[in-house]
Amino acid sequence: MSTTRTAHNPISIAGAVCREFRLRYAFGAHGSRERRTALLTLAIAIMGIADLILTLTYMRSTGMYELNPVARAMVAIGGAQQLVIFKLLSIALGAGILYLLRRRPIAEPAAWGCAAVMCLLSFHWISYNKQIENPAVWHGMQIAMDDVTFTRITN
Repeated sequence: MSTTRTAHNPISIAGAVCREFRLRYAFGAHGSRERRTALLTLAIAIMGIADLILTLTYMRSTGMYELNPVARAMVAIGGAQQLVIFKLLSIALGAGILYLLRRRPIAEPAAWGCAAVMCLLSFHWISYNKQIENPAVWHGMQIAMDDVTFTRITN
């Protein structure tokens, strides 16, 4: 009697069905939109916190160009503390909205869009970190201190 399993063997068909179900459950149809949206929301929040850490690091040391006029205003109003409150509330509000809407079909594309924007911001930080090593950039920063977008936290 042969113990070889073939494609027609009920045991191997059941095994294949079980494997397929596990894959679908993990990555597929069952609750996947909600799971993907929640994971994307978590990734967005992590990238937002990383952006806050880098922003504070550069604003407290060399200064930097802050292109977000609201963030510049927060720094002008209350320095680093006000900026942290603003950014954390912004992250919490955005992540909260995406998480609450995670079961709706629109939430996943919105989360992918936000994640893409945050990834672009992360790539911008990588580029900024490479540029800041250049001495010519330091000279430009000294000249730029008169620019309205150049921001430095002294408190």
